[in-house]
Amino acid sequence: MKILASLIIMSLAIACHSQPDYLVKNDLDKINTFGEVESITGFIYNYGQGKDSMNKQLFIEFNAIGYKKEVHWFNSEENISHKQYYKYDSINNQTEIMRYTADTLLDYKSVEYFDEKGNKTQELSYRSDGSLLKTRKYTYDIKGYKTEMIYIIHYASGDDYSKWTYEYDSKGYLVKATSFDEKGVSKFEQTSKTDKNGNELEWIRYNKDGSLDFRIDRAYDKYGNEIRYHMYGGDIDDKETYKYEYDSFNNWIEKYHFEDGKNTVVEIRKIVYYK
Repeated sequence: MKILASLIIMSLAIACHSQPDYLVKNDLDKINTFGEVESITGFIYNYGQGKDSMNKQLFIEFNAIGYKKEVHWFNSEENISHKQYYKYDSINNQTEIMRYTADTLLDYKSVEYFDEKGNKTQELSYRSDGSLLKTRKYTYDIKGYKTEMIYIIHYASGDDYSKWTYEYDSKGYLVKATSFDEKGVSKFEQTSKTDKNGNELEWIRYNKDGSLDFRIDRAYDKYGNEIRYHMYGGDIDDKETYKYEYDSFNNWIEKYHFEDGKNTVVEIRKIVYYK
């Protein structure tokens, strides 16, 4: 069951869109949200327990041009468990993420670097003690498409290295990503298909021998929100459908999860707009 998936996606600004970065306007665009949004507060409750059981999950504040300023995550008692802050350069490239625990201790830091064209070339993530946790390095082609990523996780026992390569269709939508180990041997491959709006319809992961690991199929409504999700392969068979209620800006404010035709979970978004 894909519980809380929407809220997780919303908080991390990762959506089901596969379009190249230059087509993405801001963080609100990434989560398919319209208008001059100042903040979004996310809640969730189990349908069988009623709306009185609703719990706050997260709070996201945006600046006037649609980029995240900060994100708060909440525990089951609705107390803040973590806060995350964002910094940008003069052309709105995200340059730094700082995450703190509820008692204001630094939990995580990410620093991003860009070239003169605005392409992100490197991302360094640090643990709370200042030691390097992850390194990501990016390469682009002349069209500005990301073609390669070097990804290293740094452990005390040694580094875990992988390289990703990316392929695109004629419109710039991602169609294939391949992961390699440090010896250049393929670990697995992922393919995807999108609709004309950049919504990801199909995502398939293959093992290194070419056999199917699992796949995800999706469908969307006219506003670009996911209405059907099916992940399957091997022992996996995870299927959900969704229905929405919208505000006057065509942003969803209630999302109903269904399994086998039964409503299981309801998500609520309280959206505040700039005046």
